[in-house]
Amino acid sequence: MKKLSVALALVLGTSMTTTAFAQTQPVQEKTVQQGEKEVAVTELPAAVKEAVKTDHPNAVISNARVNGNNEYTLTLTADGKSQTVHTDANGKWIKRD
Repeated sequence: MKKLSVALALVLGTSMTTTAFAQTQPVQEKTVQQGEKEVAVTELPAAVKEAVKTDHPNAVISNARVNGNNEYTLTLTADGKSQTVHTDANGKWIKRD
């Protein structure tokens, strides 16, 4: 009976520890500005990457963010200079003041 109690305590203790650990994992979602979230360049729509390749052939996308309207803010780097541009999910450029 004593062995059964010890085994039960071990099983319950282990499952409680696992459950507590799973519930405390942080969510890795980085908010850059209100309503914008950072996204990996590899996750950008093909149309966005193609627009950059066509209109900024020497540029590298060094940072990308998306807002709730699926509008992308991109930081492009070329020849040691950075520039911020805006596009929609279809690769159409958006002019910002």
